[in-house]
This record gives sequence, C-alpha cells and structure tokens, in this order.
Amino acid sequence: MNIDTIKNLVKKSNKYDVEGQFLKANLLDEEIKRIRNTVVASQKKKNVQHYMSLPEKDQIVKEARDWLKDCEWTNLEENDIDRLSDVEVLGGVENHYDGGIHQLVRDCLMEGIV
Repeated sequence: MNIDTIKNLVKKSNKYDVEGQFLKANLLDEEIKRIRNTVVASQKKKNVQHYMSLPEKDQIVKEARDWLKDCEWTNLEENDIDRLSDVEVLGGVENHYDGGIHQLVRDCLMEGIV
C-alpha cells in the first residue's frame, strides 16, 4: 500500500466526519491506524536487518547492550541482557531508544565510539 492510498483513506474518513457518518469514519480510522502500524513495524525490521549486516555490527550491539543495561525501566538483570540475541537487542533499541538504532549510532559516532 502506498502513501497516496493512505492519503485517500484519510480524506475519505474526514469526509465521513463532515457528513456526520461517524461510525464509518471511525472504522476507516482504525484501518488507517492498522496500515500505519504494519508499515512502521516493517521499517523497524528493515532497520534491524541493515545494522546486522554492517561490519561495525559487533560494536553497535555492544553499545546497544550497554544502553539497555543502563536503562532503569528494564526489568532485566545484566546477565539476562547478555543472553539476548543481537537481533533482540537491536530490536529493543529500535523500539525504545529515542530515534531508534539510527540515533544510537549517530550518538556513538558523535562520541567517537563507532
């Protein structure tokens, strides 16, 4: 599904709202949300796969693990984090680091780590 299709669905939903057809608008809004979530999840998976293929992967994963260990919101012990697969670690960063993996790598580059 491309961006023009989503835009058309949003226009149609807005038209339903204006016409007072709120049930149709709400149903369409839920479908739009589902489509967007699918697209976002697909992009996050591609981001993880991209970083898994880089020569600097080991350093990136190390920094990601260290970040997870520093997070107070995780309910995992350090040894639990060490047992996570590289894909799980990068997936966690993609979902929880502000800006995802891209931003973690940028931050590490700024500090001269990667």
